[in-house]
Amino acid sequence: MTLPMLIAPLSTQAQRRFSRGVRWKIFDGILAGSVMLVAFGSVIWAASGTAPDWLIAALITVTIALMALRYAAGAMAIRATYPLTFEGGTALRHRLLRRLVRLPLGAFYKLHPGKVAHTLSEDLMWLENNTSYFGPMARAEVATLAILLTGTAVLHWPAAVVTVFVWCAGLLVLRKLARNLATGFRFRSDGIAEAARHFMEYAEGIQVVRAFGDTEAARRDYSKWIEIMREGFRKGIARNTPVAILAQGLSMAAVGLGALVTIFTLPESGALRALGAIGLLTATLIPARAIIISGMIRQLAITAEQNVNEIEALETVQEGDVEALPGPAHITFQGVSFSYDGERAALSDISFETPPGTVTAIVGRSGSGKTTLASLLLRFWERDAGKITYNTRDIRDYTVRSLANRFAPVFQETMLLRDTVSANIRIGRPDATEDEVVAAAKAAQVHDTIMALPMGYDTKVGPGGQTLSGGERQRVTIARAILKDADVVILDEATSALDPENEREIQLAFEALAKDKTVFVIAHRLSTIVDADQILLLDEGRIVAKGTHAQLMSDAPLYRALWDNYQAITEWTL
Repeated sequence: MTLPMLIAPLSTQAQRRFSRGVRWKIFDGILAGSVMLVAFGSVIWAASGTAPDWLIAALITVTIALMALRYAAGAMAIRATYPLTFEGGTALRHRLLRRLVRLPLGAFYKLHPGKVAHTLSEDLMWLENNTSYFGPMARAEVATLAILLTGTAVLHWPAAVVTVFVWCAGLLVLRKLARNLATGFRFRSDGIAEAARHFMEYAEGIQVVRAFGDTEAARRDYSKWIEIMREGFRKGIARNTPVAILAQGLSMAAVGLGALVTIFTLPESGALRALGAIGLLTATLIPARAIIISGMIRQLAITAEQNVNEIEALETVQEGDVEALPGPAHITFQGVSFSYDGERAALSDISFETPPGTVTAIVGRSGSGKTTLASLLLRFWERDAGKITYNTRDIRDYTVRSLANRFAPVFQETMLLRDTVSANIRIGRPDATEDEVVAAAKAAQVHDTIMALPMGYDTKVGPGGQTLSGGERQRVTIARAILKDADVVILDEATSALDPENEREIQLAFEALAKDKTVFVIAHRLSTIVDADQILLLDEGRIVAKGTHAQLMSDAPLYRALWDNYQAITEWTL
């Protein structure tokens, strides 16, 4: 038996247990057919008037015993297949999450966000349903069907032969139409994914819609997205409905022809046998319809597997097996170049080094490559050329997880998870104590804000931290970095959403955080980096100057122009 996607990665023992569960389900199907045979046999013998009472009583007893045995077999099947299926589903969700986390951003952006959400939710549901219930049930119904047809053949073999012949011919036709079924479910899946992407965009942009009052335009766009989903469903139904109707019609035609053969070929003396044969043939409609439904669910599961495989086919970042250990961090860039689209270079021939315990500031005009440089260091993107080392080893030699543990980034775009404030601060150190979490929050000047929330540190924030203001979210992410206490600190406009009063306090917290650390600061507020050990001035993806603030003010006209512009802005009033 080919193991389903959710079961194949499990242990050999678990796979054997699942296979036993499927066999129990098949046995349940055999018993179901046997119950119908015995029940019809009891009716025929009772109607003939030739069966003694003890035989009828025995047949009724056998029927009850078979039904009890069915219950036991079904319970054994469920106990084996259901837990293992959902264990496999949980493992697959974790596996997909680990892969998504380890994708370079370039590959991640190629993913359709609606399809990812659809795959992690509905697709996995169909996989679980097919593996735990519909797949084993289809095998059981085939066994039931075989038992019923065997009983029909015993009573009147021509009826069984005609019925099987019609079904086999119908299956050949349905096999030819299977591509239509697959295409139909693909239309459905793509329609849901495309609509989901737009729904997410609409939800995220609702503030802009309301602020500018363009609700009519938003309504038209929203209606268009709904139409996209409806069109996907329509195409799916248009492809799938004829196949489903044909399958149902073929099963009824097979039974009808078998019944006609029975009526016209058995003599009047065989009326009871004809009644039994027709009854058994009619009973085959029950497993036949169940098999058709299982086939539809199986196709949904196949579509789901294809979507999962698309995610798993994406290459993750290259990593080695070396563990990046705690300690002073010495980082170098050697001739590093990178392009987002393979054409225009975002960074060209970047070379510099940062000794342990120093502060390196990265400045330049918008679009000069500042954040890109930090992203390469964090392995969000893969460099095209050159080498980046961490303590003399290429960063690709380290495991992704251990290298990430050495960095504490604070980004300009803050992101909080849908969880408690405490859990969001603990992301970098899940084992941190409550006292350590509180200390980090106090250092980030956010403790009082958190305590004012309805449940303090146990308050759940919305997706992206929407229940907090921009400055509050940024201070929570700063607390996260302080708590992590990593060897390398990356501050990407980390105080952009803060008011001047809190900014000074947090600058003091940063000084404590940066002590004995290797620090990278990306800043537009040049006053915050005048004391940096070195300043890298980027322009159009290249380092055009580097040195201290004093050196650049003396030797770099572009830096001096940026400084003069910054000073003019600070003096500007409305």
